[in-house]
Amino acid sequence: AEERVLYPAVAGLYGHPEATATMSYDHRAIGELIDALAAADPADTATVQQLLYGLHAVILVHFRKEEDVYLPLLEARPAAEVEALLAGLHGSEHARAAER
Repeated sequence: AEERVLYPAVAGLYGHPEATATMSYDHRAIGELIDALAAADPADTATVQQLLYGLHAVILVHFRKEEDVYLPLLEARPAAEVEALLAGLHGSEHARAAER
């Protein structure tokens, strides 16, 4: 939902379609770490621990960027615009869940 609704809106506010590219990269990195964790030997605690610490770090930084950079930008927008964006996020999440 972020990639389909939130990031295009934020990119529009920044005036460049690639303004949120690093956030999409984070999503891919998180997915790769999750895949690596799923493929890891549970008995290899050093590898599992390394992957978990890496995943934790990437997720923390990703959320900090959203909260410290994107949310203040959105909060400066008119309330109706933000409400419409949030409704779009919510609706997009429901549509994806229905597809599953």
